[in-house]
Amino acid sequence: EDNSKKNIITDSLTLNSHKYKSYRVKSGIGEKEKLFVEIGYNHIINDSVVNNSIQKVNASNNFSINSQLINNSNSKLSIFSSYRILKRTSDEKKEKFLNSKIIYFKKTSDDIIKINVLYESNSGNLAQQEYTFIEVEPGIGNYKWIDINENNIQELEEFEIAQFEDEGIYLRVLLPNQRFIKTYQNKFSQSLNINLKRWSKDELKFKKILSHFQNQTQYLIQKQSAQDNNQFDLNPFKTSSENLLGLTMNFRNSLFFNRGKEYYSTTYNFTNNRSKNSLSFGNIQNDILTHQLTFKHKLNSFLFSSLISFDNKKSKSENFESKNYTFEEIKYTPKFTYFIENNNKIDIYYQYSNKENIIGNLEILRQNKFGISSSFSNKNKLAINGELNYYKNKFNGNPNSIIGYIMMEGLQSGDNLTWALNIQKKVTKYVDLNLNYYARKSDNNSVIHNGTIQLKANF
Repeated sequence: EDNSKKNIITDSLTLNSHKYKSYRVKSGIGEKEKLFVEIGYNHIINDSVVNNSIQKVNASNNFSINSQLINNSNSKLSIFSSYRILKRTSDEKKEKFLNSKIIYFKKTSDDIIKINVLYESNSGNLAQQEYTFIEVEPGIGNYKWIDINENNIQELEEFEIAQFEDEGIYLRVLLPNQRFIKTYQNKFSQSLNINLKRWSKDELKFKKILSHFQNQTQYLIQKQSAQDNNQFDLNPFKTSSENLLGLTMNFRNSLFFNRGKEYYSTTYNFTNNRSKNSLSFGNIQNDILTHQLTFKHKLNSFLFSSLISFDNKKSKSENFESKNYTFEEIKYTPKFTYFIENNNKIDIYYQYSNKENIIGNLEILRQNKFGISSSFSNKNKLAINGELNYYKNKFNGNPNSIIGYIMMEGLQSGDNLTWALNIQKKVTKYVDLNLNYYARKSDNNSVIHNGTIQLKANF
């Protein structure tokens, strides 16, 4: 392909003039819909404008393999990989790129066990982006400024995600200056589902008991590492390397008893999440470890549910001391629900929470929450939802710090009251009306009201 464009007045080539040559060969065996293996080679020469003439700027050799090795009703396996060697005329060094993907699926003939596995790797770049905060109208932004050192100067570490809509008066804006780091990225995910429901009609009593259980396991790890000297980090589980720039790791296991039913339904969830982000001012790491047990049982028109959880949350910032904390929290929440008719209901609930920061200033929060909520709808396509909550916070620490704001979720030490109302009405066949109202009151503070009205037309 040859694209040459010239400016007649200056008698010079335009910058978007270019030329390239491509030679490709590909061969394989098998059938695309069944089993196959395909290999290919592609040689590319790129020319661009240099000193008002089109000259060679780089050339690359590209090798690829695409295959489907297993393909039946119970199992599938496909593998793809491409390898590229790039040589620029302005540099003696060669650049190497490797992209690959492996997909595997397996299930038993009775559908009791299903497993999915995905592995991906690719070469790329990570932007070291800088940003700032600008003030906007209340409700438009999503960040709150907390002047932790009381110097009346807005600093990056003093902004925190707003807990309430009226406090969101700052937007985070990306600055145009960027610095890209060459990286190699890995992704591995796996899901395992064990559903023993099919054994519910088995003659063996032991299998009938097991038929009440189901287990789901999900695991994802995705990382970005600095690529030095064209070395590829193919191991997604190696997270202790100094070259690690970004990390997302999520593990969740859920064990169900009587899932989807309303009698003695019990679920145990174990969650372990880790993340690391590299920014222009340093990196930030977050870890969350959670044990959670939920229980539900319905008797006539009453439903009792409860939640017990044990959480450990860590945040570590390389340069911002105010962002460093380790929370240990115990939470217990029982709830009674009374169903009236047509899914209308009233909830009465209580929550006890004990949260401690075991590093830094050792802040402690003991919270008691009492609440009532209701949900009503009728045949006239009118839905009304409302709630009223009372919080009793006993906080040891600085309530005006970022740690205090996060621990109390935007509320204050002492007595707090919140209430909300949501009304949805279908005015006509094509017009919907939504009204949202939220308010809160704390000790020594006036009532803060928030309200929105939305009229939506569907064409």
